[in-house]
Amino acid sequence: MNISSVGINNSTSQSTSITSVSDLEKQKTQLQKEINEINASSQDAETKQESLKQLQQKMQQIETKIQRLKANTEEQVEVTKNKDPQDTLEISDQANSLFLELQGAD
Repeated sequence: MNISSVGINNSTSQSTSITSVSDLEKQKTQLQKEINEINASSQDAETKQESLKQLQQKMQQIETKIQRLKANTEEQVEVTKNKDPQDTLEISDQANSLFLELQGAD
């Protein structure tokens, strides 16, 4: 029976966050195009105003999501930077010692 240490790879979750931020930025760009199209359209003022209001609300929601994702990514990076590389080794050493003790008890 082999016991080995298991590390958590934060780069995957960071990559996912970055992709999500990228996707949200694309949505934001698309919304801005729609806003420009509505402003240039010949719709009556009331219809334009209602359409713009809805798009601006969506834009604000996207911006909020982007801020949250960026904050979460920064927190993950900070946790990773502050992680002691010896933590994994210590866990592995402790597990190995316990394993050896248990084998000796058999």
